[in-house]
Amino acid sequence: NKNVKTINALLNMNFFSMIFCKNIVFKSIIFFISLLFLISCSTTKPLNTINIIPDGFSDYNDNSEALFQLVQTSGTNESIIKREAQLTAMSLIISRIESKVKSISEFRQNNSQTDFINVTRLLSEFKILKIELEESKVIYDNKLNKIIFWGVYKVDRKQIKSLLDKNESLNLKFEDLIQ
Repeated sequence: NKNVKTINALLNMNFFSMIFCKNIVFKSIIFFISLLFLISCSTTKPLNTINIIPDGFSDYNDNSEALFQLVQTSGTNESIIKREAQLTAMSLIISRIESKVKSISEFRQNNSQTDFINVTRLLSEFKILKIELEESKVIYDNKLNKIIFWGVYKVDRKQIKSLLDKNESLNLKFEDLIQ
């Protein structure tokens, strides 16, 4: 009888210790999940100023007066990065125009040799377009130890229209390029 009481007491103690251990394991798991959640939410990366578009710069869209291009360059020499931005904007605008001219020409299925020569000539003439800086901002990033230059460049409608008018056989209008 005494042995049975001792065994029952040990079993009860063992049962309570199992519940207690399960409870501790469960609470530990919940604690670590909560801790992981709090750490992951609180450790956000600091904003990188190189990717933040300045206010108002994204408002420039191609319209009936001009084609626009937003560019961003960074480096340690301000004059070099400004020139790089200008060249980048120019190449991006010319690429967009060339792509539009080619796709319109293919869509209209003007496959004659004359049309091909006229399209090729027109595309080469776009290289002489003059680009203007519409708005710019220079930011110095202390963390990166770099100068960040944002610029909005434009090519005036008159320049593009004069090139399109020279090649009347292609039947292209400035409005075709901004649609």
